[in-house]
This record gives sequence, structure tokens and C-alpha cells, in this order.
Amino acid sequence: MYKKRRKKLLKALHEKHPELSRGVVLLFADFENDKNLFIQESSFYYLTGVNEPGAVFCLYWDGREELFVPEFGKKREQWIASSLQVDPSQAGLSQVGLSVTVKKLGKPCASYSMKPFFHEAEYENLIQTLRDYSTNTRVGNTGFMFSLLDKTNDHYFFPIYRFKKISSELSCDPGRIVDISPIVHAMRRQKDAHEVSIMQRAIDITCDAHRTAAKIIRAGLYEYEVQAQIEAVFTSQKAQGIAFPSIVATGKNTTVLHYMVRDQKLCEGDLVVVDIGAQVGGYCADLTRTYPVSGEFTKRQCEVYELVLEVQNYVASLAKPGMFLVNQEKPEHSLHHLAVELLRERGYDNYFVHGIGHFLGLDVHDVGEMTIPLAVGDVFTIEPGIYIPQENIGIRIEDDFLITRDGCRCLSDGLVKNIDNTSRLICKLFTEENL
Repeated sequence: MYKKRRKKLLKALHEKHPELSRGVVLLFADFENDKNLFIQESSFYYLTGVNEPGAVFCLYWDGREELFVPEFGKKREQWIASSLQVDPSQAGLSQVGLSVTVKKLGKPCASYSMKPFFHEAEYENLIQTLRDYSTNTRVGNTGFMFSLLDKTNDHYFFPIYRFKKISSELSCDPGRIVDISPIVHAMRRQKDAHEVSIMQRAIDITCDAHRTAAKIIRAGLYEYEVQAQIEAVFTSQKAQGIAFPSIVATGKNTTVLHYMVRDQKLCEGDLVVVDIGAQVGGYCADLTRTYPVSGEFTKRQCEVYELVLEVQNYVASLAKPGMFLVNQEKPEHSLHHLAVELLRERGYDNYFVHGIGHFLGLDVHDVGEMTIPLAVGDVFTIEPGIYIPQENIGIRIEDDFLITRDGCRCLSDGLVKNIDNTSRLICKLFTEENL
């Protein structure tokens, strides 16, 4: 799978640059830190399947491949369970389509983990290899260097820094440096059956977490208690972790889109917005439901909820190949603009303050060019919301969808969102809890 992706990337580069006889693609892994569980840089993982921090992958113009890993020494084994060894037979590299010998980047690091800001000596083997690439000539003078250099994507901050430092050491002509992110992002946007199956698992776990939230929500609990139960479901079902910090917001907090404090008590008559996602195999889920603390919506809450649900169903009915998530130039084919138009007809467009959805994949807000129409294999969210701070009403409904040949399929259709069923489900769970 990963090998096929790299071949596809190299083929696209050959077609775009048929005049070249020499070049190298450099891909950079992410780094560990002391505050968060290590998650590999998404495009590096997509193309290599390697989950080791600090690594550099070289894909040469003739199809040869090399993987360079930091030199830590034995001390790392006392601190971290590494997934790669110098001997590839010990590393299970065949599982990710790598049949090359793993090489050391350079001199030993000062610590058991590599830092983003480095000394050239730590990369000297890689730099020398690139200098010697093909008839002992400098790659900067005879060929092109390719990497992920999209400055609008903050995930590439450290890869861009490392690339610039290495290309500077090679005296690479800036005119021979090429950004491959448009090609890689287009590849990542179209999910294959294997990717969809992994995402489906993440979505199913997230649905289970929502059912747990619906069961425990009651007046007197705190937002963080609901969060804890949600994330316990993720852990118990062997999710890799959270796709993003869990949002559990009640009262006026429901009108704050990315509320993270989670220290408010749930009160009778209020709502709770639960926006959560599990991560499985690197892939993300993103599902939102809005629950009544009392088990039943008030008349006013019902009115707003039904409108949000109507908008979501309307947008889902329109989503198909050829439409856009958002396109200012073609509003009649833009799902976002069509959603806003429906809300404008109902007098609520000023209370919808975000986009109708986003692409979903290895990143929760996944890569993908919005100006390119939706196509088979796109996975995205539809998440209309209405936020009225003066009434303490914030309602958002979000599901994950897959574009098919003639429309779209909801990947989270097992999670209740109909208002009558939602109220009935919660009331039933309240009753069961009190027995």
C-alpha cells in the first residue's frame, strides 16, 4: 500500500518533470515531545507507514529508497520502545513496503530523543549521501530536490525547517527546489477502501462514546466528568487516542465553538454540545451531538434543533460528485452557500458562524483543495450549527460522510440524531440509570 503510494507520487513527478534525469524526494517525520503522545506527521505516515520520530525518507528519481533514523545509542532503549532498528529484519519494515537497509542520520544525539533544532553533525550521513548521489556530484547542481513545503500548513513547520537547513548545506539552487504538497494532498484526499474501513472503526468507537455521554448526562455533573467517560470509551476500545481535544460544553459554553475549559456544572434546562473524535490507525473521526441535560428539549430548543437537523439533511441530499464543500465562485454548487441560503430564508443565517464542513482523514481538518469539486472517495463532515449566546443556545449536529458515485453515504448513520428519538433515548437511559 505505502509502496504503491510512493510509486504513484514518483510517476506524477516524472510526468511533470520529464526533462529531469536526477532528483530526490525528502520526507521528514515529526518529533516527540514531553507533553503529548507521539503522532507521526500525516503525509510522512501516508507515504511510508513508518511511525518512528525524527526519521528522514529519501525517494530517488530512479526509484531507489533509503530510510535514515537518528543515532540515539543504547540509552534510548532504556527510555523509549522504538519501532525501528538498524537491521530491517528486526523492524518489520516489509509490513510498510520498505526493503531497504535503515541507515543512521549522523552522529549521536545528545539525548534519547531528537529535537527539531539540530546540529549538522546529527545529519552528516544523510548530507554526505545526498552529496554523493549519482556519480559523486552535488544534487543541488545536477538535479532537483522535492519535499512538502506548503507554508500554509502548520503541520509542515519543522519539516520545512529541516529541509531548508539540509538544502542549504548542499548549496541547492532555490530554482531546483519543488513543493510536492499539491500532489500529496490530492492523493490523500481520495480515500481507498482500506482507509475508509479504518475510519469506520474510528467512527464506530466515537458513536459508542456518544451513547455513553447520552447515558450519563444529568444535572449536577461537570463537563469534565462527561469528558472522562467519553475518553474512557476510546481507551477501552483500543483507539490510538483523541483526534482532537474533546469538546464538552454546557449552558452558554455551547455557543463557544472550540470550548476547552470543561469546568462548568450541567444544569436543568440547559444543553450540552459534545464534539468528539477517536483516532484509529492515524485516521480521525469527528462527530457532534447536542443533548438536553433534563432529558427533553424545551419548545425553543426543539425549534432550533429541528432547523439544524433540516439543514444537515438538506446538505446531505445535495452532496455528490461535482459539488463543492465551499466555492465562492460557484455558490449554486457550494454546499456551504446553499446551507447559508436555507438559514437566511429562516432568518438564522447570522447565527451560523462557521463552515458547513471539512475534509476528514489523517488530520481532523484534512488536506484537500476546496476549489476542486467533490469526487468519489472524499470523506468529509457536514456540521451545521446555530449559536444564540443571549439565549444560552448552541446546537450543532455533525456527521461523517463518504462521497459515492451518485451521492454520499453517512458513515455515522448508526448514531441517533432525530430529535424525537434523541429525547426518547435520553429519557430511556435516564430511567434505566435511576432504577
